[in-house]
Amino acid sequence: MEDYSGKLLIASPHLRDPNFLQSVVYLVRHSQEGALGVVLNRPLGIPFDEQLAEVLSWTPQRPIELGWGGPVEGALLALHDQKDLAEIPCDMGLYFAGSETAIRELAERPMAQVRLFMGYSGWGAEQLEREVQVGGWLLGDGNAEEVFGETESLWRRCVSRVGRDILSTGLGEGWQGAEPGLN
Repeated sequence: MEDYSGKLLIASPHLRDPNFLQSVVYLVRHSQEGALGVVLNRPLGIPFDEQLAEVLSWTPQRPIELGWGGPVEGALLALHDQKDLAEIPCDMGLYFAGSETAIRELAERPMAQVRLFMGYSGWGAEQLEREVQVGGWLLGDGNAEEVFGETESLWRRCVSRVGRDILSTGLGEGWQGAEPGLN
């Protein structure tokens, strides 16, 4: 089994599941038991300080926008760049946390890069592998700029990059068709 941890799952243009239409998911963990990720490009438009200050009885020093991490309900989750607050080490110098203590500390660190999510995306054993195999998802390498950057055009940028990568490697050894662009 290939480990997709740390990869970006980019919804294929053919994927019609409304939960993941034009989504880019950062895969936190992938193993034989299943996969866990968060959707990067579904901001909720709600600053963390407004939404949860009453519930948690504290107000962070800076606003952090909340994102929709996926259809599986759960605790507030964070993808961040602070190694000392890592609960799950990821790839690309990223870390994942879900404890209230870690999230409070992240919200108080002005230089920390952090994305907060309500919910997450999950797949059972071999489910994600099947979805990739039938073309529902494209796999790509990501970087911290994409994880923490602008989300509105993220899907288009990732699809374009993966498409360029596919074309730059040729159409594969043994491809028997005509030359691209010639008919």
